[in-house]
Amino acid sequence: MDKNNSLPLTLVAILALSFIVYSQCLSFSFVNWDDNGFLGSALIQKPPFSNLNEIFLTHNTGRYYPLTFLVQQIQYFFFDFEPFYYHFTNLIFHFINIVLVFKIFGNLRVDKKVAGLIAFLFALHPLQVEAVAWVSSLKDLLYSFFFLWIIYIYTKQPQRQRYRYHLILIYFLALSAKINALSLPFLLILFDYCEKRKIHLSDWITKIPLFILAFVFVAIGLAAARSVRAFPLSAILPWIDRFWLSGYAACMYIVKIIFPFSLCNYYPLPAKIHGFFPPEIYIMSLLFFFSSVLMLKKLPHQPRVAFVAFLIMIFPCLHLTVINNCIIYERFVYLASLGIFFIMSFFACSILEKFPSKKARYLMRIFLIVYFCFLTISCFRRCPVWENSATLWTDVIKKRPDSPAGYFFRSSYYLEEKNWEAALRDINVALDLNPRYVPSYRNRAEIYLQTGRLHAALNDYKKILALDPGNKEAQRISKLITQRMKKAGHASPRRP
Repeated sequence: MDKNNSLPLTLVAILALSFIVYSQCLSFSFVNWDDNGFLGSALIQKPPFSNLNEIFLTHNTGRYYPLTFLVQQIQYFFFDFEPFYYHFTNLIFHFINIVLVFKIFGNLRVDKKVAGLIAFLFALHPLQVEAVAWVSSLKDLLYSFFFLWIIYIYTKQPQRQRYRYHLILIYFLALSAKINALSLPFLLILFDYCEKRKIHLSDWITKIPLFILAFVFVAIGLAAARSVRAFPLSAILPWIDRFWLSGYAACMYIVKIIFPFSLCNYYPLPAKIHGFFPPEIYIMSLLFFFSSVLMLKKLPHQPRVAFVAFLIMIFPCLHLTVINNCIIYERFVYLASLGIFFIMSFFACSILEKFPSKKARYLMRIFLIVYFCFLTISCFRRCPVWENSATLWTDVIKKRPDSPAGYFFRSSYYLEEKNWEAALRDINVALDLNPRYVPSYRNRAEIYLQTGRLHAALNDYKKILALDPGNKEAQRISKLITQRMKKAGHASPRRP
């Protein structure tokens, strides 16, 4: 076989295997974890391009993803609420991103075996499933596409100056898809360093338009989040806590990339007990910081650069500026994982070449084959978790039984399906775990209303008002229930 054809054949094989693994997603439904919120919004359900001002100039959802909203608007216009086409779009973008990753490492003159392993890991690592199988993660796939496209152009040195204005436009599109693309200018500076082994002032100057765009989008994104208090913990958590949580999250991402066990779409933010986080937060955070210093000092040049690239890309996803509801989200490492994938692939190939005995190299090959088979099978088995809301939140309940989120969202699914008994059972568990969560009382009150238990429903709305006295919806519905009870001749309920 001609060696020149080995690269395309490798890519075709990776894409074919990816299609086998991910094609099952085409039969999946939407899930009630943002899918209904985004696609059901009035912003999306308008003719394409009819409200560009509203999409780009307003941010009443608390999220600023104008290009993603525009793509979803086009999807809705042509396909309504048919999930097949939304999942198909995600798959197409993932496959394009695989090709771009493959081509980028070819531009960087990385060893062909290393490039092939990186592309394989990017395509079929089980951590990637959330970004591909979840309809609402289109934003991650979309910004990653533009992000990788820019890197592909930038790593083709003869084209770099020719397309410098195109890069600014593509970067605008990347930021419009998701603000996490803000790390790109720093990554391009890193590429400049790799070429010259030093960074000149001109390298920073040529990136000024990109830095300005990033700054503008970050300002808009933070304003959007604050306008609806999308991240309430960001206003109250001290910086020292953010430091510990960020270190722990970064360490968790690396651990999950190398050892992808017990994956879950919901990793609750750890709670403080007597003013302190659980000990593992501090231990893993310190482990990350010390090991990072060690790796930056001891790693060979290429893996060291790859680790810095990981740090640059993961930084916007940590808790230093915005405190998310979860300590980590698997989709957040869709791109950042490339840095760790490079390190893993580099050392795997280096060990194979440097082992002195044939037997040792043979055993190493077996280990790698077993590991990559494990990843592929895990990826294949992880996909059905996203089949519908019931499978998604049942998986969360199985792995996080002490978290009320799984019970709450599964109860919401059962509520939509009019399975009142199952919905009530789950919401009662959610309230036992967190008796101060207003939406849980709202769900249970709705179940009581649908089953004719007006006294119980009114009591739950009173509990909502006790927790949130300014809740106008609870005030309005409480009055309606009281009026309905009077008309029906019900006795006044006792105070809870």
